[in-house]
Amino acid sequence: MDFIQQWVTEIIIFLLIAMIVDLLLPQSTMQKYVKFAVGLILVLIFLQPLFQLFKADASQIFQNGLAYNEAQSEEIKNSIEKEKIEIQASQRAYILNQMAVQLKKQAEGELINDYGVTIQDITFTFPNDSEEVNWEDMEGLHVFLKNADDPRGAEVEDVVIDFNQEKPAEELPIDDIKHDLSSLWEISEEQIHLEWEGGDNT
Repeated sequence: MDFIQQWVTEIIIFLLIAMIVDLLLPQSTMQKYVKFAVGLILVLIFLQPLFQLFKADASQIFQNGLAYNEAQSEEIKNSIEKEKIEIQASQRAYILNQMAVQLKKQAEGELINDYGVTIQDITFTFPNDSEEVNWEDMEGLHVFLKNADDPRGAEVEDVVIDFNQEKPAEELPIDDIKHDLSSLWEISEEQIHLEWEGGDNT
């Protein structure tokens, strides 16, 4: 509202000044150019609100553009961080899976031959603040055991043994299994936690 009042006041004052100048100017060819200049200035004064509007819009558009760019930058940053976490988690899972496969291969033959059991799964325990998978930082591993099919079963003709029947965990030579796994994997027995397929912790 104040801007409109100021704008109208400027128009009135300019018209008064233009009238005085027109009266004071002598009749000559210069009067034509002066009137043209006065008319041009008057047009510019009339268009001042439009210029002000464009100026405000340009400023607002610039601010909106900056805010949009900042939002886009933050969104891209969050997206990259999320993808980074997902990639790291995928790599960690892959490394742990490969470690479990290698440990199984090392121990499977001996466990089947000596104890009639095989490794169903292996899970690892690392410190909470550990970001990388490091064998030296491992706090322990859980080995899930289950009964194995006897590889010599095909040669036995007169004796039929049901190997599907689970061997109770208390009948397994737990200490011997831990000792063998500790030697094979080169870790302490305290780091190895054996669990039977049925859920008995040993």
